[in-house]
Amino acid sequence: MNEVRVIDCNHETALLAMNSVMEDIEDALQYYAALTHGADIFISSYKKLKKKAIPQLPVMTPSEFLEGEN
Repeated sequence: MNEVRVIDCNHETALLAMNSVMEDIEDALQYYAALTHGADIFISSYKKLKKKAIPQLPVMTPSEFLEGEN
């Protein structure tokens, strides 16, 4: 079974998100919180987010993630 963990976003992470190239602040906050907490991948169906991802935290669509699980 996969591990699910709820994480928070501190002030420094919020600043990283606000200063990132991501246009949508909510997506940026979630993405940079995941990056700060050491997530391996970020799952999103928002295609523009995938294009803005950095190599340290790749973005996968739900379909791509599920395909990799098999």
